[in-house]
Amino acid sequence: MFYPISISILTILFYYLSKKRKRCDDASSIKLNLPPSPRTIPIIGNIHQLGLRLHQSFYRLSSKYGPLILLNVGKKPVLVVSSAEMATQIVKTHDLVFANRFSTKVAKVIFCGVNDIALAPYGEYWRKVRKFCVLELLSIKRVQSFKFVREEEVDKLIEKITCSSRQRETINLTEMLFSMLNNIIFRCSLGDNFKKDYTDRFVELTKKADTLLASFSFEDLFPWLHWMDTLTGLTGKLRRISHELDIFFNQVIDDHLLSRSHVDHDKHDKRNFIDLLLDHADQNNLDLTRDNIKGIILDGNSYQSQQQATDKSTVTATRMFDRLHTITTTDPYEKLMCIHNPDNDTLIRNFPNPLTILAEDDQTAKDISLNPDRKTSIRIFRPPAELSVTNKLPIIIYFHGGGFILFNAASTMSHNFCQSIGAHLPALVVSVDYRLAPESRLPAAYDDAVDALNWVKSQALDTSNGEPWFKEYADFSRCFIMGCSAGGNIAYHANLRAVEMDLEPVKINGLILHIPFFGSSKRTESELRLINDLYLAPSLSDVMWELALPVGSDRDHAYCNPSIDDGESSRIKVGLMNRCLVMGFYGDPLIDRQIQLVQMLEENGVKVETCIAEGGFHGVAFHDPKILETLLEKLKQFI
Repeated sequence: MFYPISISILTILFYYLSKKRKRCDDASSIKLNLPPSPRTIPIIGNIHQLGLRLHQSFYRLSSKYGPLILLNVGKKPVLVVSSAEMATQIVKTHDLVFANRFSTKVAKVIFCGVNDIALAPYGEYWRKVRKFCVLELLSIKRVQSFKFVREEEVDKLIEKITCSSRQRETINLTEMLFSMLNNIIFRCSLGDNFKKDYTDRFVELTKKADTLLASFSFEDLFPWLHWMDTLTGLTGKLRRISHELDIFFNQVIDDHLLSRSHVDHDKHDKRNFIDLLLDHADQNNLDLTRDNIKGIILDGNSYQSQQQATDKSTVTATRMFDRLHTITTTDPYEKLMCIHNPDNDTLIRNFPNPLTILAEDDQTAKDISLNPDRKTSIRIFRPPAELSVTNKLPIIIYFHGGGFILFNAASTMSHNFCQSIGAHLPALVVSVDYRLAPESRLPAAYDDAVDALNWVKSQALDTSNGEPWFKEYADFSRCFIMGCSAGGNIAYHANLRAVEMDLEPVKINGLILHIPFFGSSKRTESELRLINDLYLAPSLSDVMWELALPVGSDRDHAYCNPSIDDGESSRIKVGLMNRCLVMGFYGDPLIDRQIQLVQMLEENGVKVETCIAEGGFHGVAFHDPKILETLLEKLKQFI
């Protein structure tokens, strides 16, 4: 009995869709000369063709469709330009056409309905505010008027450093510098009455706002799914941060309005940004509302917060290599910027070693104490959450380089490398912060490596109270020992010790040696050929071994030269090793020693894979992103 009703409904629906399609065809009868566009999928458009690394996705699409591409990201058309000439046409010749910026739902809330400068639509308001910023807020005269603020904050910083130095306290110079910069910007923006509790509150609010600015909103790409933002909690978070920012700025503005009648700012021209904005709002030059003032102030401080986060995570390997490249001295200690005190066998290290300090809410890395008596620790890494890991992950126990005397697990170069490994493979990485020489000469680092192996074993056995990341993701049957340069030497000796250890249920599936650091008293052909190498001259290696080996030992010690029989059945232990991957470069003075190591391993029955490339230099993978990508891919294949 429902059959006639069903036919009627389908007929009406077909008629409605036909009419709608006809109207769309009529509207599109005017042919637009649109750029080429990849085939879209209904509703999502081209989202399925965009990966986590957008620049690589854009490059791949532009290689196929040309330098100008039209993508449909949900309901939003996006023009992708991959040509310098076309970019010039857009930015210079047709700049007014492209002047407006896309405003997200979050930006509209944070910046008070885009009443700021950066996101405000092009028009009369934007031109007036821009002119005001150029001539008043950021003029040379105004910048010079804040000289007293800069001098006071620098004096405070120097005093703090001096005080800490006298008390021999460790300081975080990066944190102190950015704290000083924040204080300068806050005082210039909001005045001297901006006390510490205000500062801390404002930093907290700007961090929350910056985090939300990176959030995904369904409404931006799929307007008809705006209700999903309520389900994900985004709408509620926006409502709360907007309310908190309103309370904060209203209090700041009210404080300025109350104090203006008692302070003569013009006498010394010490007006801050809030004062200037309020003055012009009163004079009706700009018709500024409170929302305008909030948006303009937030623009500058939001940028500062983002820049700080970016600067802290900047890769610094290039600076280190440039430092070695530009020093022409033949004194190895001077080139290493180290001073050895033979009386107590300590080393003063002045070599640049930028550190990556982890945030409390870091979701990809954390520091864990390894051996409190030895003051050692580990930094563990997991893949980013967006990779949606579903399978158990291999474990890589990693040892950083530095000739046994430099760097640590928190060094930015080592941190970024381990982070790349964790994300690319993907894998769990245990970066060991072992003790350095000469304060702790070999075999101290090897002992620390054993501690790291036992820590991984403890995680496999403790299924209830272990480290959550390992409990959830670790595949203890796929564990690898890896090291770079001196870390490669430590990884080799750690594997020698591992074959005698009861590590069940952990299984060592392989040894990975990246430009491993070995030596002997006799020079090899590659060392003689590269005797004046700019990055790791043999004279530098000699000093490192001198500081790392037991006192009185030469470079024909078993720790340095793997071909030496140390009387502890080392060759038998070598034969018990699992497979091994050795990676090196012919431009490295150590390449001959690495090839000799491969031959020795194969003679003792170890299955060895090699990846030795032409050119390069010692540590080139930390300097060249393309080589790093090749290295990571080879690592992935091996594991």
